[in-house]
Amino acid sequence: MHILNSIRDLPQCDRLSVIINCGTRWVTTLALVSALKSCGAPLLLIDCESQDGSFEHFRHLSARFGFEFHWLEWPLKTHGTTLDALFLTAPASEILLIDSDVEVPDTRLLNAFRESLGNDAGAYGAGFVHGPDALDGRHGLPPGVADYAERMWIPLVLLRVEPIRRAMSHRQSFRAVKKFSEVTWSSAISWIVGQRFWLPVLRRIPPSSVPAFTQYDTGARIHAYLVSNGYRFAKVESSLWTSVLHFHGVTRAIRGGLVRRLMRGFGFSRAAQIETTNETLFATLQDRLAHHAIDVASYDLELRSGGTVL
Repeated sequence: MHILNSIRDLPQCDRLSVIINCGTRWVTTLALVSALKSCGAPLLLIDCESQDGSFEHFRHLSARFGFEFHWLEWPLKTHGTTLDALFLTAPASEILLIDSDVEVPDTRLLNAFRESLGNDAGAYGAGFVHGPDALDGRHGLPPGVADYAERMWIPLVLLRVEPIRRAMSHRQSFRAVKKFSEVTWSSAISWIVGQRFWLPVLRRIPPSSVPAFTQYDTGARIHAYLVSNGYRFAKVESSLWTSVLHFHGVTRAIRGGLVRRLMRGFGFSRAAQIETTNETLFATLQDRLAHHAIDVASYDLELRSGGTVL
């Protein structure tokens, strides 16, 4: 494990693999070991103020198994803000983003990414497309009030740095936003009246326009800007998507702040419906790590009821 003081300490490279760890050391371990076997590129592990012993954990793993990767500590920010900083500063021509809760299946998938991107000089990235879609009861919303904007599937995607920086120079960002539109002459008032969709008593009030808002998830604004300005996204076969193991929502599930707990308690958060829980995760995680010759039982893995950091 090579500890960096700054991302600028990285040597310049054509392609850089990046995993961001936010207190999920064991699922991040699966992402790390699978990426080291499959990516064939320098790997940067960015740790954002983890409080679960991640530093000692990954240092021990590196020493025990001979894993070679770079370690960098950054402040904890929103996902989009961290990605903005990454693409503005990383000394690389291409960046492969790997969510900490993703297992990279094999070289076949990443070869498809590289081939698709290499064959299209006008593409800003390669991978899978996520959306567009409608948001509804699955997302804690009444049907027909919101759209989900198309974006690159951000958990695993290969991106060219130069087009991303060009978009950011035009005030684009990876940050997720909701754009409300019911009151055409005021986005602020649209936002205020739009909050009723998360309140059980008021959500029955129908929207005055459809959609009442559009959800731009992480990376969606970058995608929309680049596509509208002549760039393309090089899609790979959607059938390959099924080979990616994604523990959806693990990072969100461990955020235990007062506001988030209250939102869950009153039914304003959809976490209980869609996020992977520790109980359903552990058996699969243990099995997959064993596949990579890592015996979880030999480590100090504590599973506490109702909120263990994996």
